Amino acid sequence: MKKETVPGKDEVRAVLDEYLRGILAEPLEWGGGRWYATLLGEPTNPASKCHVDRGLHVPPNEALPEERRIEVFIGEDNIDVITRRADELTNGIAQRLAEMLSRFYDGRLGV
Repeated sequence: MKKETVPGKDEVRAVLDEYLRGILAEPLEWGGGRWYATLLGEPTNPASKCHVDRGLHVPPNEALPEERRIEVFIGEDNIDVITRRADELTNGIAQRLAEMLSRFYDGRLGV
């Protein structure tokens, strides 16, 4: 994102509150230059039900994280949407969030 288009922490919070309405397990938490969003539900592993290895994100025998969590880091000229060892549902929500923020603020998606 261009530096002049990166929104402030309060605007990002408002966008997150609206985007995640109904699926937040607790209020958003701010720390370390980022918003932490804990989502409802227990992480799942649909790969464990597949009998063929299709390169799925979570290997069938890997331990699941304890909770569903997304971090939204606000830098000087970027916003990063981060998941750590997340399940497929959390990764999907985070991916769509990143795409939406990119559209709203004239950004570009990176890896």
